[in-house]
Amino acid sequence: MKRHIPNVLTSVRILLVIPVAYYLFESNYLYSLALFLFAGISDAVDGYLARRFLWTSNFGAWADPLADKLIVGVVFVVLAIQGLVPAWLVFVTIGRDLIILCGAATYRKLFGKIDIAPTILSKVNTVVQILALLLVMVTLLDIPQLMKTDYMLDVVFIIVGIFSILSGIDYVISWIRRARSSWRTRQE
Repeated sequence: MKRHIPNVLTSVRILLVIPVAYYLFESNYLYSLALFLFAGISDAVDGYLARRFLWTSNFGAWADPLADKLIVGVVFVVLAIQGLVPAWLVFVTIGRDLIILCGAATYRKLFGKIDIAPTILSKVNTVVQILALLLVMVTLLDIPQLMKTDYMLDVVFIIVGIFSILSGIDYVISWIRRARSSWRTRQE
């Protein structure tokens, strides 16, 4: 039964997407931040448990990254609708994910089974995106001691955009390499 804990945590993260979005739309940034933080911590815990005790599963292999992309994507979109995150950044981050998804689907169609393995740059990109969203939500809490500048957030948004583009390119290169390798294996 313990081996299912990572899958339960992943499922909880997927379910948290709705209340996080709701509280953001209601401008209740404290609750949305708390739930978003909980989702981030549960992601770290389920990843640790899955690796440490080898509690991995097919469900976890696709649901864990899906949970991450859902909650991060929804938070980006809601904050953009509220004018708190630039629209170009939403297009870059979600566009990257769509390109990766299309690449994976194409690879699967052409070559069959694929191993879902995030690259190091992709993991860094996810961390940068989450930290940026946390920073935006924290600045919305109206804490007087917190220094807030639009310039600071603009720099953070540019950094997120750069990492999103670089990790997207990294995935495209990775898919091309996998496809070439699979093609050569078929030819032999």
